[in-house]
Amino acid sequence: MTKKQSVLFMNILAKLFGYLQRFTMPFQMIHALADFECVGERIRHELEKIIFQNDDLDDFLQLLHQKVCGIVSEQNQESILSAYHMCIWMDQRLTYEDISKKDTKGKLSIYNLIPMRAYSYNEIDSLNDNYEEVGIWINPKLPIFKSVSLLDNGEERDRITSNRHAFSELNGELCNICYFEWKPHYVIHNIIIPYEYEEESKEDKTNGHLRVGFVPVSDRQDLIVPHYKNVAVSQYELKKMYIDHPNHEQEIETRLAKGLELACANDVDIVFAPEMLGTKQMELLNGNYNMFL
Repeated sequence: MTKKQSVLFMNILAKLFGYLQRFTMPFQMIHALADFECVGERIRHELEKIIFQNDDLDDFLQLLHQKVCGIVSEQNQESILSAYHMCIWMDQRLTYEDISKKDTKGKLSIYNLIPMRAYSYNEIDSLNDNYEEVGIWINPKLPIFKSVSLLDNGEERDRITSNRHAFSELNGELCNICYFEWKPHYVIHNIIIPYEYEEESKEDKTNGHLRVGFVPVSDRQDLIVPHYKNVAVSQYELKKMYIDHPNHEQEIETRLAKGLELACANDVDIVFAPEMLGTKQMELLNGNYNMFL
């Protein structure tokens, strides 16, 4: 996409993010709305049809903008779900790579808006320019390149893992961008340092790097056995899930222990276990101390 087209694409996204700000419940509850999967499948099908039937990006962006205007003009459960799934689809289509000379089917490059180069800094404020109108400021979200994983027998390797420097609302689910509510009294100025860049003075000042570890526990499909029930909360209908203790408790505890040992062996400063589930042993306390740890 050209720079102008890239900004328009971001402006469309910002309008959707601004619309989702109207969701009156805790944002994570959007996944519990009835018909979440059905609306998602329909939106993805409609957007795939639009992009593959319109080789001209100006025509594609015009149709995309028209669709978004139709969604944000309504205030109902289906529109909220449609806006959510459109945001996810648009984010997943983005790339920072220069693909202007390649087959662009499937990916939309914003290289002309923010030209990423391997050995030089890049600076940009907001990716969208309608932040005063919609109250949303979009920032780039870029990858980190080194990680250690149990899947690699504890060896360090290059792995593209998107950073998560904003967790509120939809941000934790976005891979290529993050957004904030725009405030007129400050500006976020993004300075992007390429991963090949090295500056010894910075290394000396910080005494090394902060190492962060994540320990997922299992990919089993039968880890929990949920029970579902539709309930009405305010003007929304929610699909609530109820669970007891998970299955395979020994496997969960063993995997977590191995992850913590790997973190210690690699001098990790902070460890997150985002998928850690409450087994009976993990819930046991000895005074102020957790029995498992």
